[in-house]
Amino acid sequence: MKIEKNTIEYALHAYDTFWEYYKRTLDERNHILNNYLAFVGIPTSIIGVFIENIKNNLNTYRFIIVLVLSIIYILGLVIYSTYVIENIVSQRYLKKINHITQYLIIHFDKKYNNVFLETYELGDLFLDYKNSQRQHINKSFIIIVVNTMIMIVLFLLIVNDLIWYRLLLSISISVIIHVVIYFYHNRQIIHN
Repeated sequence: MKIEKNTIEYALHAYDTFWEYYKRTLDERNHILNNYLAFVGIPTSIIGVFIENIKNNLNTYRFIIVLVLSIIYILGLVIYSTYVIENIVSQRYLKKINHITQYLIIHFDKKYNNVFLETYELGDLFLDYKNSQRQHINKSFIIIVVNTMIMIVLFLLIVNDLIWYRLLLSISISVIIHVVIYFYHNRQIIHN
């Protein structure tokens, strides 16, 4: 009986620890999105207003604008990369939480009147893996869209004439960069 009690206490302690870390990753992801809007969204809007005000003298400031937008784009990619990592790490914590829950349900639930199934099982609180991934993509979509818009403006400023195939090229390059970042981190974290 004492071994059983210690096992349950240890499992619940691990559950609480992982749950705390999961909540931290959730907070981090929210901070990352807020930081993205502050460090990329606001400067990009200011540059847009600046470009509108100097559109007659755009060639004079073109290099500076391209440089600043390139730095903002790179910052946007770094923030996106950080967001992807936090999402992957949070999935690891949920996997560990679910493993502990399943262990408690399998080994002790019948004896304790389904308390572990009813209290700790997360199936009805969280989306399944496929829908969870879709939700993570939806949340990161604003980052991808704004970064892609910055890439389009960079192409426009660099080539000075945005024809439809250049528009498609700039969109394709930006999307490919974001997809590569996602799969790179996903592979790195899973294999480590």
